[in-house]
Amino acid sequence: ALREIAARLYRPYFAFLRSLPPLWATLSIALPLAVLEPAKLYATILTVKPPRSGLVLLLFLHALSFVLIDKTWAAVRPQSRKIWLVSRAHAWIWLNVSYGKYWVTSSPAYRAMKRWLHEARRAFYRWRAQIAARG
Repeated sequence: ALREIAARLYRPYFAFLRSLPPLWATLSIALPLAVLEPAKLYATILTVKPPRSGLVLLLFLHALSFVLIDKTWAAVRPQSRKIWLVSRAHAWIWLNVSYGKYWVTSSPAYRAMKRWLHEARRAFYRWRAQIAARG
C-alpha cells in the first residue's frame, strides 16, 4: 500500500520535474542541496552532545536528502546538463570518480586484499565441507 501511495505521488512530481526548462531544473536540485547539506553538518555536530536527538535528525535529513536530491537529480539531469557549467562540472566529477575507482582497483594493496579474501573464502568453504562430511 505504501509503495502504491508513493508511486501516485512521485510519478506526477517527477514528470513535472522532467518538463522544467534547464535553469529551473538546475535550481530544483540546487536549492534542496544548499539547505540540506549545512543542516546535515549541523546534525552531525549535534550527535556529539545529545547523541539520540542528533542521530535521529541526521538519519531523517539523509532520508530526505535521498528523496529530494538523488531522485530529483535523476529526473532533472538531462535538462540540467544543457547548461554548460553544469555539464562541465558533472563531467569533471564523473571523470575524477572513475579515475579514483581505477586507481584503487589497480593498486597493489587492493589486489592483495582481493587475493586474501579469495583465499579466506576458499578456506572457509573447505572447512564447511569438512564439517558437513563429518556429520
